[in-house]
Amino acid sequence: MEIFTTRTYERAVRKLIPASVRKEMRIAIAANPLTAPVIPGTGGTRKLRWSAAGHGKRGGIRTI
Repeated sequence: MEIFTTRTYERAVRKLIPASVRKEMRIAIAANPLTAPVIPGTGGTRKLRWSAAGHGKRGGIRTI
C-alpha cells in the first residue's frame, strides 16, 4: 500500500488538518485500506471519509 500526495495537496492540507489527524488518517488507511471505497474508473484510487471532532455529522473530512 502506497499513499501518494501532491505538493498542492500538502500545502492545502497543512492549513486545514492538524498533523496529528493526518497521521491518524495514514495509519488507518494502511491498517485497513478496504474501508475506503474505490472510485470507479480510476484504477484503484480510493475515497476516504474521516469524522472531524466537533464538526457534526456533515463536517467530516473527505480525501481521495
